[in-house]
Amino acid sequence: MKGRTVPRGAVAVLLAAIILGVPQGHLQGAGSPAQATDLLSAVTLGQFYGQGRYRFEEYEQASTAAAPIVGVGKASTFRVDLGYRTAPFDGLSFFADLNGVFAVGSDLYRIATLSSQNKVGFPTINDPTGTDLHQLELVWSRAGSPVRFKIGRDELQLNNGRFIGNSLWRQTPQTVDLAQVGLSTGGGLELAYTYMARVHRTLGRNATDGTLSMDSHLATAGWSRSGVISASAYGLWLNYDRPDEWIYSTSSLGLRVTGPYPINADWSVVYTADFARQRNFAHNPNRVSEPYWDYELGVSFRGESALLGWTVLGARSATDILTTPLSPPFNGWVEKFGPNPAVAAGAGENIRYASLSGPVPAVPGLTHVLVYYEYYADTTKAHFGSEVDFALEWKAAPIGKALTLGLRFGAYRADTLYSNCLRDSIYAVYAF
Repeated sequence: MKGRTVPRGAVAVLLAAIILGVPQGHLQGAGSPAQATDLLSAVTLGQFYGQGRYRFEEYEQASTAAAPIVGVGKASTFRVDLGYRTAPFDGLSFFADLNGVFAVGSDLYRIATLSSQNKVGFPTINDPTGTDLHQLELVWSRAGSPVRFKIGRDELQLNNGRFIGNSLWRQTPQTVDLAQVGLSTGGGLELAYTYMARVHRTLGRNATDGTLSMDSHLATAGWSRSGVISASAYGLWLNYDRPDEWIYSTSSLGLRVTGPYPINADWSVVYTADFARQRNFAHNPNRVSEPYWDYELGVSFRGESALLGWTVLGARSATDILTTPLSPPFNGWVEKFGPNPAVAAGAGENIRYASLSGPVPAVPGLTHVLVYYEYYADTTKAHFGSEVDFALEWKAAPIGKALTLGLRFGAYRADTLYSNCLRDSIYAVYAF
């Protein structure tokens, strides 16, 4: 078909996207439905799922001449998910999920590309209100068969979400219209391929850039040895239909290796090594050839982990710059660093960070995360700024699988990019 390009490397990297389990969304169920003996019992033995999440998010951003701010952003929203999964019949099952987000009190925040919520002068919080079909999947996965098939709309995440993520923190997670095939060859090897026809972003379907058509491909080949190592070769070929999105049409080939590596019953080494090369693809008018890498090294003791990390998104000019349009905001919860920043200057990102995470002693069900970031330009080495993030989350016993309470806080101190800002949230989740 004219204007549509099939990646040459797709055959070599082979069969993509992670297709383990049905469905791979954010709804939590009570287990797999019973096996059905006919189509009627597939419906009657199916299971309903639901989740409610209330969140109050506050975003305070320093005003500048280039980005004047008139007030503190406040988003008090409640999300409701309702889903139903049929029981599997001869390996075939169906899943549907509706998502609704409602304002409960304050809604003083901006979504620039959504006219009904474009409150000029307030900081951006990408939580549009409204209801929509969130997931709709038809899956074939028969016990004993090494092959799985899926078609429909699904949340999709590749590895840590840097190139493709489902943005679970936002009230409307990102989904993709796709077709998938996966193959388990034994010995820990998983192959998969995904065709992506459309992406539904967290901005919502009514935003001018909320839904984007594409002709894109994802392929992965993964291997793991339990408790020691996981390795994944991946290829992502993005081909956008809209001309104003062509600069994001790229091919990215990479290899990711992660731990942990156990030393004894208490101690283990945690590590990540991820490298990719991105090039222009399909209708992209720019010449792109940039690296991405993410290295982490640390230790874990009885669930408490401490690590150091280094991430680079390469750039050499305003047109030769690595982009990640399908990922959620990365490296920091203030959400300053979503797509590669300072695109006009072609600066790229060079990020160093340290983190502590794990259970809080003597408080069952309570966990913590503390992260510190230093942001630099990849090309000029200019110091963008620094950030501190902190979070607490408590799963209430004995219903920890159903009830979760949490808070998180992020503070960005600007140097040569953006302005100082604070973002804090409290939330409560109940799944049934």
